[in-house]
Amino acid sequence: MSPSCEIDLVFLLDDTTSVSASEFQSQLNFFSDLMKNINISDDGVQVALVTYGDNGDMIFPFNRYNTSAEVQSAIKNIVQDNPAYGRSYRYVDRAIEYTFENVFSKENGDRDDAPDYYVLLTHGYDYGDVETFVPVLLSDLNNKVFILGYYTFYFSNITHSKYCYYIRILTMISTANFSITKKILCAGA
Repeated sequence: MSPSCEIDLVFLLDDTTSVSASEFQSQLNFFSDLMKNINISDDGVQVALVTYGDNGDMIFPFNRYNTSAEVQSAIKNIVQDNPAYGRSYRYVDRAIEYTFENVFSKENGDRDDAPDYYVLLTHGYDYGDVETFVPVLLSDLNNKVFILGYYTFYFSNITHSKYCYYIRILTMISTANFSITKKILCAGA
């Protein structure tokens, strides 16, 4: 499945201490499985990946990989416990802001004419101000933010957004994969 338009798609992966090794692996599996349904191309979808705790860290930029298989391989090699940020607290707003300021840049392969998509997995409570930050980001129609998690009440101000999806437990995310992939890729249509 691939859209007929350009999309710059970044995955944001929760790497806080509350995420167990099996839950972290579930996130990796989700993104890897998602890539089975997405074709990477210069004039279609490009993918970057960020891990986060109390801030974000870019694991790979848009212009690093040219095929879905390369992205899947890179995802499988991501290790938990990134030392680039503190892991005790979850700041979704800082992760998204880090991504906005650092990943979506020309030097990392961002394209001006492609919509910017954020696909964020979260395990739970957010200590930041995501309820204020995400609607501001969405005020630019070029941005789409998809939050996948299972603590809906923590994002109460954005739960009515068509871009928020909540899953009961993190280990169930792969069962919702195809339907979520379709919604993400068709969001711009």
